[in-house]
Amino acid sequence: MVRAMPIPNITALVAKCWNGAETQARELLSQRYFNKDEPFITDLFHGEFRATIERAAGAGSVKQAFLTDLKSHFPQLRDSGDLERLATGVSATATLHPREVEGKTGGDLGLVLIRPNINSHRFEQSILIVDQDYRRGLLCQAKIKRRNAQWGSFTPNQRKILPERMDYLVLLLYEYEDAQRRSLLPFQWQVCAGMNFNDVDEWLKSDAFPGRMDSDKIVRLLGNDKIGTNDKRVIDEYIAPKVRDTLVVRIGWPPPGPPTHFHL
Repeated sequence: MVRAMPIPNITALVAKCWNGAETQARELLSQRYFNKDEPFITDLFHGEFRATIERAAGAGSVKQAFLTDLKSHFPQLRDSGDLERLATGVSATATLHPREVEGKTGGDLGLVLIRPNINSHRFEQSILIVDQDYRRGLLCQAKIKRRNAQWGSFTPNQRKILPERMDYLVLLLYEYEDAQRRSLLPFQWQVCAGMNFNDVDEWLKSDAFPGRMDSDKIVRLLGNDKIGTNDKRVIDEYIAPKVRDTLVVRIGWPPPGPPTHFHL
């Protein structure tokens, strides 16, 4: 199993950017739009999120958060200058990759966090091993509460494939609080890991979700490897294939980045 470097400060920064973008998207909906569906909301949010996280990167906040995480992970190097050298150039982007072909994905959205994973060389203490492509992914099933107060049911295809993907599945719940459907409530999430698919199906029918979470909690859990999966095959085949829209948050350097063996 790959040992993941803890990134609490980077995760907190991404969560802060997400929360700000979500608030802005909800304000835009209330001012300019009404009764929009899941794809529109997702697109609108992504535009705000991309702008917010790129502003943070431009201000140097991403590099500073990453450097703080590096110093916590390698306390013996915090005053050496090597970690400052390694963190130089680190930035962040958020990209919504649209599906290339239509597929029976049922409106699923992949959420993938790509970030550096730095660890000491097993035998040589003067070398750090740099993985620029450490990924953690979630499969998100977006649902919106309709005018009849129903969330809608799963499609036949979803009933076929989702029971096998519960370990990294979450529900993303959009709900308006007014009859005109202009005032969108904060995004709500339900983690499905450890649950039975039939129970999840019943939650949608009864509007009784046992563990709703806000976006801040979900982003922090994902960034700290508490939910989702880091299995690259699962991410490539089931969470972020080309037949599914995927929101990719990438923390890292512009190409080519540091070498895989970074000498102190």
